Amino acid sequence: APAARACSFASSTPGPFPRPSRMDGFSSSRCRGHATEHVHRLLEMLAINEERSGPLTTPLWYDYSPGGEVFFIVAAASKKGNLLKVGSRISLVAQRETLPYSYVSVEGPVVDIEATSYEQLLAMAQRYLGDTQGKRYTDASDIDAQISVRMSPERWLAVDYGKTA
Repeated sequence: APAARACSFASSTPGPFPRPSRMDGFSSSRCRGHATEHVHRLLEMLAINEERSGPLTTPLWYDYSPGGEVFFIVAAASKKGNLLKVGSRISLVAQRETLPYSYVSVEGPVVDIEATSYEQLLAMAQRYLGDTQGKRYTDASDIDAQISVRMSPERWLAVDYGKTA
């Protein structure tokens, strides 16, 4: 029977490199790798705390390399853009919506918000849309209205129902 296997990371010291702890046999590198393994087949959602209501949860494109920061781009004037502040804590989940189901969740503080460059938006758009459509999307975008956000991952949870116990 399919079984969920989870991993969780908690950092006892500040900084972008959490000290991994093991749970149900997942190693830290395996969980972080799971976050990038199936990026084009996953639905990604961002959750940001919103004062006096539940968290704002919206889809977005992101980029992550194991050991680094989570990177994404949003419109500065959007609700997401207005809620994001350096130091605020956010969560991101990427899930596969086809069998076998799996997901990876990561949580941590926003560590940097800056203006987005053409090169950053082009790389992100090509990651999701391919070279031709990504360039068209970038060329049609208002780069000056975008901000680039970096989050330092501190806690991870990964579940893959395709793994057997």
